Amino acid sequence: NFFVIPQALEGKEPYLAYFGGYKNKKGQYDYFSLTGVSDTELGLDIEKYTVFTPTSAIYLRVYNNVIYALEITLNQNKEAIASITIINTGRKEKEVYSSSFYNCLLTHGNYESEETKWFRRCTLNKDGAELYSVEDLSREIHLHNYGLIKRSHDGELKATSTRMLYVGDKNGQLSTSRCLKNGELLEEKPVSQFIDSAAYGDIIKKTLKPGESLHANYRLSIAYNEEGILSKRDVKYSLEDNENDLISLRKEYDRDFAKNKNKLNLKFKGFENKPFEDELFNNFINKVMGQVDYCSKTKNSSLMMLGIRDIAQMLEAMVMWNPKYVREKIVYVLNTIGISGRSARQISFFNEQGEMLCDDREFIDQGQWLISLVHKYICFTNDISVLK
Repeated sequence: NFFVIPQALEGKEPYLAYFGGYKNKKGQYDYFSLTGVSDTELGLDIEKYTVFTPTSAIYLRVYNNVIYALEITLNQNKEAIASITIINTGRKEKEVYSSSFYNCLLTHGNYESEETKWFRRCTLNKDGAELYSVEDLSREIHLHNYGLIKRSHDGELKATSTRMLYVGDKNGQLSTSRCLKNGELLEEKPVSQFIDSAAYGDIIKKTLKPGESLHANYRLSIAYNEEGILSKRDVKYSLEDNENDLISLRKEYDRDFAKNKNKLNLKFKGFENKPFEDELFNNFINKVMGQVDYCSKTKNSSLMMLGIRDIAQMLEAMVMWNPKYVREKIVYVLNTIGISGRSARQISFFNEQGEMLCDDREFIDQGQWLISLVHKYICFTNDISVLK
C-alpha cells in the first residue's frame, strides 16, 4: 500500500490542510481551517457547513460577509484535486487569503522516521511544486517516488518548500502559525531537503470589492519514477481544469446509476398530506446505494488483508443490485478454503498481480459467514450454478 498523505493519528496535526484568512482591524488576520481539521477559531463567529455529494466533499465557511468554499475529491486519474473560492458578499472592500499545506509522505509505509524526513525533497516551480521521497529496500534497491502539485490562481502568491517556514518555527503548529496570523511567509524558500521537513505551503492574497472573488485550484499527481514525473511537468493547468474534472465525475456517476436495472423506484400513495416527493426519496435512496456499493468494494480500506467475515458481509450488502460482481467474488473467496475445509481468517481481497496473501490462523466463526453469503446470493438470483 502506498501512502501519499499519512493518516493523522489522534492528537497529531494534519498533513493536508487548507485555510482561509480575513484581515482584521488590527492589521493581522483572523484565520481558520476550511475543513475543520486543526481548527484555529478561538472565539471567531464562523458559520460552518459541509456538503457530501456523490462525487466530492464541499466545505463552506461564512465569516464577516465572506464565503469561503473548498471542494475536494479524486478525479478519474486518481489525482487529488482541490478548488478554493472566496466570495465577498458584503458592501465593503475585504482583504482575504487562501492557504494550502501539503506535507506528503510518498512511501509504502504509513509512518515517518528521521530518514524519511532527511531525504524527502520539495522543489518549487512556476506553477506549483515537485515532491520526492526515496525508500531504501537494500543497499542496491531503492524506490524513487514523486508527487507533483499543480496550482492555478488569480491572486498574489507566496510559497515555500518547508514546514518550518510555514508554521513559523521548528516546534510550531498549524493552529498557531505566525505566517497564517500575519498573512506573510517568512521566506520563500525554493528547495528544501535534509535540514527541515520538506513540505509545500502557500498564501494567496487578494483585496475583494463587493461581489468579487478569489480562486485557487490544486491538483496532486503521483509517479513512481523520474520518467513518469517528466511526462507531467510541462502539462498546462488552468482554473477550468478542476471544474472539467468534476463535470466528468458527475456524468460518470449518473451514467453508472442510470443503467442500473435493479435500482429502487418507490412510490407513496394514500397520504392526505404527502410528507415528501417520490423523486426526492428515490434520489436519496440511490445515493445511499452508491455509498454502500463503494464500501462493499472496500475502496476505502488501506489494509493488506480483510477478514473472511468482513468480505462476506460486504458482498451480502450488494447482492440486490450487483449480483454479477458478487458471484465473481464468491468463487474467489471459496477458492481460498483449505483442504481441511477450514476457511482462512483473512485474505487479500484485491490483488492486481494475481498473488494472494493469506492468514491461515484458525479462527472460530469465519466459515459460517460464507454459508450466509452463498445462501443469500442464491435466494436473490436463483443461480444454483455457483455451487458447481
